[in-house]
Amino acid sequence: MLHGIVSSLLYQTPFILIQATGLALAVLRWRKHPQLSLLLVLGLGLALFRTGLFEVVLPIVAQVTGHWSLTTLGNRGLRILATLMSACSYGIVVLAAFYGFREASRPAS
Repeated sequence: MLHGIVSSLLYQTPFILIQATGLALAVLRWRKHPQLSLLLVLGLGLALFRTGLFEVVLPIVAQVTGHWSLTTLGNRGLRILATLMSACSYGIVVLAAFYGFREASRPAS
């Protein structure tokens, strides 16, 4: 049981570190770029929540309780929810990447 918990944490560590670092940088740059930082905090916060919940917490709960085999309907529903959360978080981050792009490319008058 402990081996599965540790391996789950190890596999997700790079994602958690990138998401947490991006989130911290967005908060630190809030005053200079508040709207962009807000989008990044929303997107990366959702991604971090999704990673923590679906890749760390739920596998630990499944191992401890012995429930949720990969073929159960509940697990498929959770995987669909995880996929939707990932799509939303990446969409928000992409939106943040192009936020203000048109205004920045216009020549100053």
